[in-house]
Amino acid sequence: TTDLDRVRGRLYRRRCDAVFGDARCGLDLAARGFRVEASVVLGEERSVRLAGEFASDPRRYVFGSFEVLSGAQKGLTREIASAERRLDGTLRLDLDEPLPDALAGGVSARIAEGCDKRFATCRDRFANGVNFRGFPHMPGTDAALKVAKSDEAHDGRPLEV
Repeated sequence: TTDLDRVRGRLYRRRCDAVFGDARCGLDLAARGFRVEASVVLGEERSVRLAGEFASDPRRYVFGSFEVLSGAQKGLTREIASAERRLDGTLRLDLDEPLPDALAGGVSARIAEGCDKRFATCRDRFANGVNFRGFPHMPGTDAALKVAKSDEAHDGRPLEV
């Protein structure tokens, strides 16, 4: 039965199925400056506060990665669920999974910007539309299953672009 669970081919989805920054994505995150190193100020179960130089818009880190570079949890990575700049200049990250232990202040970390895997983001923010691995123009189930009627826009004729 495990043979039936094996993925064969690709799934047709609107969003990209590549991992951000991998060979299929085509972006080199280190070369393009999408990664930044920082120092942990406070590391709790599901959130981390960092000091460092960050992107002007902290939302760029949502769906990105947080990686511990030093200390007892070196090598640990988590996905970033939300990010906000605090009044004291630090960056607060909420993580998708809890940390096994609290992080001590001064621990080195690396954060990478994230991608929401939409075509508009890939094209406009990263100028990488040519490598988009999704199908953004396929019709949704409402258009595919709708009955053609002559008095509606969906009358069976090709769409005018």
